[in-house]
Amino acid sequence: MKFEVKTYNALPCELEIFTINGKDADLQDFGEVHTEYGGEPYTCNILGFEPLLPTDKVIKKYKLTLQDYSDICDALKDAFKTGYCGWCI
Repeated sequence: MKFEVKTYNALPCELEIFTINGKDADLQDFGEVHTEYGGEPYTCNILGFEPLLPTDKVIKKYKLTLQDYSDICDALKDAFKTGYCGWCI
């Protein structure tokens, strides 16, 4: 199993690339990014990625093992460790 996770440089709360075995993957199958809006307009703090528990549907959809699922969620957590962001200003 091969996967790639990369956020946009200028928009670190969105994925530019998320593929599993060369096919586009859906972030919502694995969890969601939590943000908290900052004090200035169009700014936020990216609090991180909150993974979902794996479901049979997602495991079968991407042909994953439970370890594969865990590895993907760990990569997503790392990708979204951004902190304060003001790119939307």
